[in-house]
Amino acid sequence: MSTIMKVTCAVCDSDRVKKIRKKFEARYNQVPFVIDNTEMYRCESCGEEFFTAEQSRELSRQIKSRVREEAGLLSPERIVEIRKDAGLSQTDLEELFGLGEKVVTRWENGRVIQGRTADVALRFLEMEPSLLAGLRSGRKPRVRPAPASAVSKPLTADFLLYGAFHAAHQSWHLLEDAVVLFRNKSYPVSLALSVFSLEEIGRAKFYLEQREVVLSGQPVTTDMLTSRRTRNHVWKLAQADIPVSVGLASAGPPPRHGSPEEIALGERLIQLRKVMEENEPRRAHSQRLNALYVDAHPNGVNWLVPSRMIRKEESEEKLGAADLAYALFRMRLAEPEPGSDIALAAKRLGNLPRLPEARWDSWTWAEKETNTVASQT
Repeated sequence: MSTIMKVTCAVCDSDRVKKIRKKFEARYNQVPFVIDNTEMYRCESCGEEFFTAEQSRELSRQIKSRVREEAGLLSPERIVEIRKDAGLSQTDLEELFGLGEKVVTRWENGRVIQGRTADVALRFLEMEPSLLAGLRSGRKPRVRPAPASAVSKPLTADFLLYGAFHAAHQSWHLLEDAVVLFRNKSYPVSLALSVFSLEEIGRAKFYLEQREVVLSGQPVTTDMLTSRRTRNHVWKLAQADIPVSVGLASAGPPPRHGSPEEIALGERLIQLRKVMEENEPRRAHSQRLNALYVDAHPNGVNWLVPSRMIRKEESEEKLGAADLAYALFRMRLAEPEPGSDIALAAKRLGNLPRLPEARWDSWTWAEKETNTVASQT
């Protein structure tokens, strides 16, 4: 005998909830999408709008369908057709393409989006079935990996959310020390701690990404979190999306609003920003090394000493970037959208690390004044 699950509000626990449909703005890899006619619940007591687990899965399926459509990728149904027309089982296709177990299953049920390379390979297989013989003759016997439980225990989504909060909390501690050191004019060490703070934000974002992988049905293990890639400083800084400032100097008057010159200038600034964002992780890591270590100058005469090389302006640039990166990521974790997956998980878990707000003025780095009321006798 089947049971009917009782739906209650995720915020006030009221059972006065109503199923509704409306447009929903979603994001996938920072790209916004509007999903029409999205099913969700609205609480008649407090007005909260939220999703059940089943509704969340359906929304995820619709978002990924839109992503495939926008990117011009094969639909799950087409992948099934191509595989069956080639006379292949899911395991056969995984072995031919060198994929992990159950990858094709997740492509075909829509839970995972295939990469561009895999999509092109599938299209070639559809257009030229004779490639199949070449693939089979050229492949090496595949050795199945040991079960995940024998190598490393699969991690839960809650565990990874805790990790993201802990990494963000560590970023806060590093940032707080960097501010104190900057006030005390210890600019090299302040710069180094600012970059380490940014690196922790990159680590926290990576943990959140892995949480999404787990929620999509794929296993994530501790081995994956401690791989060689995750020990790379530049890679972690790239995950942090370090904020950069872009500007151009001109001796003449600014272009007229809406003119071709203004449009061209805007495009130029966009390209410049893209280049700076790509180069910033390596630049930040190099600045950190210069701030920490004494090295011989290439001329063989002078020494590169952090206290002489690192200027106040350079240190403040990195401090500002770390301050902004932490503030933005803190909002994502500590102030998530009501009814979002993170908000619901945080409410359920309840004992996640607290992520403080900045206690300083981000323009002067001075301690913020607190409003106190003097007692009168």
